[in-house]
Amino acid sequence: MSRPNTRNKSKRPRADDCESPSAVFKKIHSTGAITKGDIKQLYMVWKPVCHGCHGNSKDSPNCFCGLIPAANGVRKSGLWQRTNEIIRALGPNPSTDLRDSTETPAGLTNLGATCYANSILQCLYMNTSFRLGIFSLEPDILKMHPVLDQLARLFAQLHSSKMAFIDSAPFIKTLELDNGVQQDSHEFLTLFLSLLEGSLSHSKVPGARTIVQHLFRGSVSHVTRCSSCGRDSEASSKMEDFYELELNIKGLNNLEQSLDDYLSTEALDGENQYFCESCQKRVDATRCIKLRSLPPVVNFQLKRYVFLPKV
Repeated sequence: MSRPNTRNKSKRPRADDCESPSAVFKKIHSTGAITKGDIKQLYMVWKPVCHGCHGNSKDSPNCFCGLIPAANGVRKSGLWQRTNEIIRALGPNPSTDLRDSTETPAGLTNLGATCYANSILQCLYMNTSFRLGIFSLEPDILKMHPVLDQLARLFAQLHSSKMAFIDSAPFIKTLELDNGVQQDSHEFLTLFLSLLEGSLSHSKVPGARTIVQHLFRGSVSHVTRCSSCGRDSEASSKMEDFYELELNIKGLNNLEQSLDDYLSTEALDGENQYFCESCQKRVDATRCIKLRSLPPVVNFQLKRYVFLPKV
């Protein structure tokens, strides 16, 4: 006598009006419309509330046994009931960390991919002259320029807060930066200083109005000298402002060598001969960069990437 099959007796039967997901998708594709019934079927909302099982039912949105097990269920503890245990395993909450004193530097929260901005903000804050210039801004100017207002608030927290790190979210939000996209620190500094220069120009405080130009702006000129008559070109006397010096580092061992390379003399000969206005002909010449004035703070941009043309 064969043994009766009882394997499927404990399984909960599906509702009579339930269709398979593939059938629902075919119907949606053919009709171009989605009904509430289709949504209930695809997400299996029609399934009854679970009253205790061995674990979360993967295909039931109404089973929460893995989070809060039923009193009559097999599982005795759920994920939510283990919250304290999980938190203890993670260690102390860093949001409650305090710094030893206001003399100890405070950190800035990394909101995902904002470390490039945080590093620039820390450098600017540690510049005493720049920090004092921001602190001296008039309240009316801060109200008119939200970026200046948030920068002043951030600097004030870095200066006097007892917390070990400061939340940079309000400042990042004001600049409308994408937390999930990594950017170049040099590019951020260039754009940020340009923004600050324009905003600070409305201030009536002398030390604040031109703080960016005073601290970071220098001037250079590109000098071309004729090897025949020894005269410089007219354009050689023209000075250009700079806020950073871009230095090559490939094949160079230190900053001094990079500066020597930046200021090195280039020979203009052969096909690259220079047309001298005094000699009225093409002649050999030299070209170099001359530093005309240096700011109190010089930003060096190290050119870590080299353009490689396609072969």
